[in-house]
Formats: sequence, structure tokens, C-alpha cells
Amino acid sequence: MESTTPSPRPRSRAAVLKAAIFLATACGIIIALFSLADFSRLTASLAQARPGPILAAALLQALAAALRAERLRRILGGSPAFGRVFHIANTGNMVNCLIPLRAGEFCMTFLLAGSLKHGASEALSKIFVDRLLDLMTVTLLFIATALSLPGDATAAPGLRGAAAVCAVILPATWLLLFLLSRFQTPMLRLLKRLAAPFRFLPWDSLEGRIRSGIAGLDVLFRPRELFLLLLRSLLIWTLIAASYHFGMAALFPPPAFQAALLAMCLTVVGLMAVAAPAGIGAVHGAIVLALSLFGVPVDQGLAFALLYHALVTTLNVALGLVGTHALGLRPGRLLRLSARRGADSPDEAAPR
Repeated sequence: MESTTPSPRPRSRAAVLKAAIFLATACGIIIALFSLADFSRLTASLAQARPGPILAAALLQALAAALRAERLRRILGGSPAFGRVFHIANTGNMVNCLIPLRAGEFCMTFLLAGSLKHGASEALSKIFVDRLLDLMTVTLLFIATALSLPGDATAAPGLRGAAAVCAVILPATWLLLFLLSRFQTPMLRLLKRLAAPFRFLPWDSLEGRIRSGIAGLDVLFRPRELFLLLLRSLLIWTLIAASYHFGMAALFPPPAFQAALLAMCLTVVGLMAVAAPAGIGAVHGAIVLALSLFGVPVDQGLAFALLYHALVTTLNVALGLVGTHALGLRPGRLLRLSARRGADSPDEAAPR
């Protein structure tokens, strides 16, 4: 009789390898930053942190989390209730803080699937739109920040060049998504042909994810709805930038508000590039780099990065634990489920 024990899946091994690479990269960044900083000044700066600005930064982060949940609920079409969406979003953020490779998005897909008509596929597409709006908004803020820098600023030419590239990529990406949405079948056939030489790509799985993402893109092509969502997103990310500003004020006199905006934008890029748990390494490196462009010494920039990272991670985990309790979930089981994100498709893992 043949054994029915399933063999290890290649995707699971690939996920473990990617996680190991990201963790190694994150550790390398942290080691490099500490080697550049003056440890005595770093610890002295952290010891003198003022609680008032830290509390203000935490409140702004909590308000931004509530507004992001409200925006996601609007993307979902007004249901489920705000409280449930808020707890699901916070649970996803907590999972991202504890497990690499953005497992929180899989967790949110699993938790939202039972509340939506088309299940996990619809949930995945809506979460994709939510994250895409974040990326569009941060790109717009980066362009505005780069263009507002004084002409004599050291980094101004390079940042303006990057902003010009972003100003081309942003509408081009929107146009590509529009064409992909309107001409889905022929575009996917073309992508399949282009991907044919890369035999390691799991095209069947990839095509299913692309179709799921395309299904939720219609909101991006309704001008009024897109405008209102972008306004909400601009408010959310301005509040987050303000929390950066107050976090710096807890340690040292903060530079111009553009420094907080740039640190926030580079942090988002770092989180995309290095998907380590809680963004460790990526957050610290992005903040230190952004603040150094405004004359902030490495030890002060790293002190703020450590403080801010600890603040946001603690807040995300605390809100996530409240969310799992409100949703009637066991945190341990949820984390094990999220860690399997590469083993099952969203539809297979959706609650039944």
C-alpha cells in the first residue's frame, strides 16, 4: 500500500529560504549601524527620552490605525462592521511583526474570507487595493517632499531625480493596471509567454493570485471613489509622519517636517525590500539614512530608530492581542496558520 504522507512542498522550502535571507540581511544592517554609531551617545540619548512626545507619537499611530481600518472597510464595500475590520487589521499587523514575508496579509485574508461573498479571492483583492493605495500615497508624499527641499540641500538633486522617476512610474503603473483590468485574458496570456523561460515560477498559482488582485481593482478606475480614498490615505500617512516628528522630539530637536516625511517614505521602501519580522533592520537603516540627509548624526538617528521601532512594534502587538481576543482567536494557532502562508492558497486556507 502506498504511503499517503505528503512530501514537503517546494514552496514551503522556498519560503523558509527567503525568510532566512531576509533575516540575515536584517541582522547585517543592524550590525553595520551599530558599528557606525557611538554607543555611549546612543544610550545617553535613549536614557533622556521624554515621555510626552512618545505618548503623542503613540496616539497618532493608534489614530492612523483606526483610520486605516475605516478605509479598508470602505474598500470592502461597507461590511463587515468597523470593529471587526479594526481588529482584523490589527491582528494582521501583529502577525507581520512576528512572522517574516508579510504573513499578516495572509492572516487578514483568512479572517475576512468568511465575511465576503466571494471568499478568500475577494478578500485578497481588497487587501491588495488597500496596500496599493498606501504605496501610491507614500509615492506622492515622497515626490512632494523631494520637490519642497531647498535647492542648496546636499541630497536635493538626487532626491529630485528619484522623484522624477516616481512621477513617471506612478501613472505608468496605474495605466498598466487599467489595461490589465480591461484586457485581462490577453494580457495574462502575454505574461504567461514572457514567464515561460523562467520555469521556476509557479505560473498556475501566480495567475490565480493575479486574477484575484485584478478583481478588486475597479475602485481605482472610479475617479470620485479613488479621490476620496486618496484623501483618506493622505491624512493617514500625514499622521504617521507626525508621529515620526514627535518621536524625534522625544530625543532631540527634530529637523524640518520633511525629514519625518522622508524617513517614513524610505521606511516603506525598506519594508518592501527586506520583509523581516517587524521590519527589523529595514526600518532602522531607512530612518538613519533619511535623517543623515538632514544632518542628524548616526547615533541620534539610530537612537530614534530604536525608540520608534520599539514603540510601533509594542503598539501593534498590543492592539493585535486585543484583536485576537475580540475575534475569539488563540494567538498561537493564528501564528501557526500564518506561518503556513506559502503552503496553501488563500482559498484552500479560508475558514469553512
